[in-house]
Amino acid sequence: MDKTNAERQRRFIAKLKAQAQAGSVDARRTAPLKARIAELEAERTALKAQITELHHELLSQAQAFRDASKRGAAKPKAEKAPLPPDEQRDWQIKSLKTRIRNLEAEKKEAMRLHAESLRRVGAMERKTEVAIAKCLHPDQRDNATEADKDEACRLFNAWKDDRKKAQHRGAA
Repeated sequence: MDKTNAERQRRFIAKLKAQAQAGSVDARRTAPLKARIAELEAERTALKAQITELHHELLSQAQAFRDASKRGAAKPKAEKAPLPPDEQRDWQIKSLKTRIRNLEAEKKEAMRLHAESLRRVGAMERKTEVAIAKCLHPDQRDNATEADKDEACRLFNAWKDDRKKAQHRGAA
């Protein structure tokens, strides 16, 4: 048996050298296996690409099916003769007027809801802020008429009332 640490180390190094020489023999045996592994990895990569391609094709077919089902199997309508230019222009004008009327109604409703929500929480409307600022701002103070001052006072008092109501609602 080994008596010293140095002898154990020499024996271990000799063992490693022997394994390294035997490893070159193992390399000859493992070379065909490594080549087969490389072949299989290349095949796996090709199959992954094919799967991805098939997946994209399936998605496009599904989208086409959804689009076709949305359109439905409607019967083809008989083609109408095109409108004369004057009638077509009149039709466009009428549709644009209707669109404008609808947008104005939406705007009016949105403004009403906004003003109502401001009143509900006790916030000051922009119109009130502008009227008060017009009367109190140093650059505009001399130009403000009595009517402007009266209007600002009226709006300010209305705002105070709304704020009090909102506070009472919040406290209740």
